[in-house]
Amino acid sequence: MRPFFITVVLTAIAAALLWWQQDKTLTELRGNLLEAQTKAASPDRGPVRGPQPVPKRKEPGGILHQPDGSPVVTSRSLFRAALQAAAHVRDLSRSELEALLAMDKSENTGESAGLAIAIWGRLGELDPAAALALATGRHGDGLPIVLHDWLIRDRAAALSWFHRQPDSPAKASFIGVAGIVLAGQDPELFSQLTGNIDDPDLHRKSLVEGITSQGLSSLDAALARFPELPDAASRGEVLQSLIMFHGQEHPRELLEVALSPAMETGNPQNNLGMLLGQMAANDPSAALQWITSRPEPEIARLHRDSPGITIANLGRLDTAAVSAAAEALPAADREWILANHYAGRPLEDPAAALAEASAALTGESLRAMTLTHLIQRSIRAGTEAQIDPWLNAQPEDTRTAIRGQISKLKAEAAAGK
Repeated sequence: MRPFFITVVLTAIAAALLWWQQDKTLTELRGNLLEAQTKAASPDRGPVRGPQPVPKRKEPGGILHQPDGSPVVTSRSLFRAALQAAAHVRDLSRSELEALLAMDKSENTGESAGLAIAIWGRLGELDPAAALALATGRHGDGLPIVLHDWLIRDRAAALSWFHRQPDSPAKASFIGVAGIVLAGQDPELFSQLTGNIDDPDLHRKSLVEGITSQGLSSLDAALARFPELPDAASRGEVLQSLIMFHGQEHPRELLEVALSPAMETGNPQNNLGMLLGQMAANDPSAALQWITSRPEPEIARLHRDSPGITIANLGRLDTAAVSAAAEALPAADREWILANHYAGRPLEDPAAALAEASAALTGESLRAMTLTHLIQRSIRAGTEAQIDPWLNAQPEDTRTAIRGQISKLKAEAAAGK
């Protein structure tokens, strides 16, 4: 295979992966914020599910063929499928390539996406302007692949194409792709591009996609452009993307950005709890210092949006240090921090941990959550029998209720819930 075409395909793969992964992960993130929040908070990860059965692979659909007429079977991996398919599309004409796009694809995402990348990479190499015209018509998935490759191979020609276009979704999407290529190399030029779209809705779209893609290479640069976003919806959309890319490594910076709109609108913000949990998982001491240093209204807001056991990794800290740090806070917020600390305490002696938490916490709801969390951890560790000394000291009705709860939790753990 010619080295130049290999480069085309590899850059196409990079563009497609960044584009598709961003969209896919954002969708998953929006639907699973609560689950992510719980996982980040817990010092234990719980039981590991066994391997799931792999569905039987169907026969290839005959989209590509060898010279002898036999079907080309590409890998289920997107990368390998793209490179394997590239060997079979590099000598096809534009009309043959376009005909392939209209054919039925494999039911496996890796195979069909790999084939599409190879086709669009070759179409973009032959005639990028014509490929973009085709992509903006019936095949929007080809747009980022062609644009990304064109910006790398001939930036001047690609930018010239951009400036000649009327306001359109394709022109707005150009900004997002340009961010992947230009944000790290020429951020000033990249920032100027968004000023070339006048339509308000398309301008908003271009800003969202552009700042999101800029965030791939630089969180600081993306956050610096946050004030350019015209409304709360676009700021929320970009923030979700930045959390997806940088939430594990930079939860504090993103929390500080997320807090401002949360304080303004009063709407629930599940990502506050998720980021808090991640910060405590990364560095519980720094998380405690950051939380207790915030103004009281912000602490109350964090507590409100993370009412349960969200930052249990505070249990890795010394109890006296946590108590001293939270001492000056309002009672409800102080108890919230202490509940999270006790919920995450080491479990060398589960009965002692339960007794200490029960004695230290006065609020019924938080105490119940903390005790349940400790019991769950004991069940996962297989040490629930060690709870008995504490349990036997409880009133009979409490003891009966907790034994019922333990039975239910053990059944859920056995079922992998």
